Amino acid sequence: QGQFKEALNCFEKLKSVGLSPDTVSFICILKACGSTGAIENGKEIHDEMLYNRLLENDIALGNSLIDMYAKCGVLAKAQKVLEGLRIRNVVSWNALITGYVQQGECHKALNCFRWMQSEGITPDMVTLTCILKACGSTGAIDKGEQIHNDIVRRGLLGRNIVLGNALVDMYAKCGLLSKAQEILENELPQQNVVSWSALITGYAKQGQGHEAMTYFEKMQRKGLSPDEVTFLCVLGAFSNSGLSDEAEMLFGDMSRTYGLTPCIQHHIWMIVVFGYGGHFDKAISVIKVMPCTDCLAVWVALLGACRKWANVMLGTVAFDQITQLDCTCATAYVLMCSIFASAGMHEDAENVETMRLKYAS
Repeated sequence: QGQFKEALNCFEKLKSVGLSPDTVSFICILKACGSTGAIENGKEIHDEMLYNRLLENDIALGNSLIDMYAKCGVLAKAQKVLEGLRIRNVVSWNALITGYVQQGECHKALNCFRWMQSEGITPDMVTLTCILKACGSTGAIDKGEQIHNDIVRRGLLGRNIVLGNALVDMYAKCGLLSKAQEILENELPQQNVVSWSALITGYAKQGQGHEAMTYFEKMQRKGLSPDEVTFLCVLGAFSNSGLSDEAEMLFGDMSRTYGLTPCIQHHIWMIVVFGYGGHFDKAISVIKVMPCTDCLAVWVALLGACRKWANVMLGTVAFDQITQLDCTCATAYVLMCSIFASAGMHEDAENVETMRLKYAS
């Protein structure tokens, strides 16, 4: 039921009345530790398992231990546990690989994948999905293509839409947008909004706003309604494309047509779109209708736009808001210095630099 703290309390009570935990108890409590980040409890349980020599022949316990350490971010320990297991299976490796990917250590995830394969263990859908994400994050297109070929050879694309989405996402992140499009439209027997959002995001990151909008519309013709993430992708595509009118219409459609409530990040993208287009009156209007303006990223976005246009007056307002929220924000000082310097206000730029050094120390 997800009540992990209560599970930990029950585990302590179990021992306090003189009962010995069994394998099921340990597996459940390790899951609770991993889900709550209770690493100290997890280490105590690990010690107890070692003392009672429970790990020697129980692969399920070993896998749960790896998973706990990985979820708590203690990946070196998770790998050490894996290396110490007499028997390892795909679940063992999945726990470690997933941990590395979630912590952004994708190169290590790829190394583990190679190690796993050298032991003759066949990757399952969980492994392949994680490794595709690692390939996309590191630009390891050769490895990604190898995995794609393996997926096709094993006939896995028709069985799992998550795996198909991961494949589209990998190619999109690696910049092979035509390949991502081909897979989405010709190879995936099932598509959902995640599939299309992955492709739209790829075009957005390449600065191809028109193409992102084309696939946004095509997705809807397929009968799929965009969600909040899709709108983030498309608005992001408009951030430096000059398509402020299209972005404004789309932002309005979120609530009018689709019944979605924009979050702070949607508002930030609109500030970027309007600000970088020089429409500062509209950018300020977006800020005024936000439910909360005490967000550093909002004012940093506005300040960044002010730097492009050397807008000293509005830039100063944004800079003051930022320093009230966080006087140590180095980005704000760099941007404000640049604005003053572009306007020829070198003394003001030096004063801002002095402030930066003061708070940096």
